Parts: sequence; C-alpha cells; structure tokens
Amino acid sequence: MSTSKSPKFRHRLKKLDGGRAKINIQLPQEEVTEIDRYAEQRGVSRSSIIAQRYFLGKEAELSS
Repeated sequence: MSTSKSPKFRHRLKKLDGGRAKINIQLPQEEVTEIDRYAEQRGVSRSSIIAQRYFLGKEAELSS
C-alpha cells in the first residue's frame, strides 16, 4: 500500500476523561492572525493551538 497519498501526521492533544464541552472565546484580530500563521506553519488546527496555550497557562497558574 502506497503512503504517498497519506495525510501528514498531525499532533493531537491527549484525550481528556469525562468528555468535552464546546466553548467560544473572543480574541483580538492580531492574535487570531498570529495563531493562523502559526497553525499554517506547523500544520495543526487553530483550536489545538488555543488549547495548548490554555493548558500552558493553567499549568503556570497551578505551579505559582
């Protein structure tokens, strides 16, 4: 089987126990543009970048 047509590997966040809830956030347009540029470079979704930043902030908050 050929792998030449296979999609590029995408990093995924670890699945959370207990399910997920949908949320909406509002960000300044400059930050959205930055996130979109980063997502395009890395080949990941906008939501995964936002989730990573959220969890980094949460870990920093818990460690201080």
